[in-house]
Amino acid sequence: MAAGAGVSPQTVYNSVGGKAALLKAVYDRAVAGDDEPVAIAEREQVAAMRAMEDPRALLAAYADLGEQIAEHLAAAGWLRPGVDVDEAADVLWSVTAPEVAVRLAVQRGWGWPRYGRWLGATLVAALLP
Repeated sequence: MAAGAGVSPQTVYNSVGGKAALLKAVYDRAVAGDDEPVAIAEREQVAAMRAMEDPRALLAAYADLGEQIAEHLAAAGWLRPGVDVDEAADVLWSVTAPEVAVRLAVQRGWGWPRYGRWLGATLVAALLP
């Protein structure tokens, strides 16, 4: 991405706010198609998923969402060398699983703010250079 824009990677990070902010911006763009300050949980696609009554359809939609984000990261040239779209989708799907969130934030007593920080840092470490 930086090379395509004729700037250094640091310039990209400085304009967005670091690797975690860059990943969030990519996630927002992939999920919502924009970078508006509307929480992912309040987006139409997520609301539609919450309204689903078929668990198989819900999981398929969730997996598709992760694949879209992985494809966006790859198309922009932002994935860590050696990480392809399939691996990125697997990382997104497994690390963001609700079971992981509940285990860490609730059962292990981390709380949601700590879990959110961990999730962002883990995704950055796993996916970005």
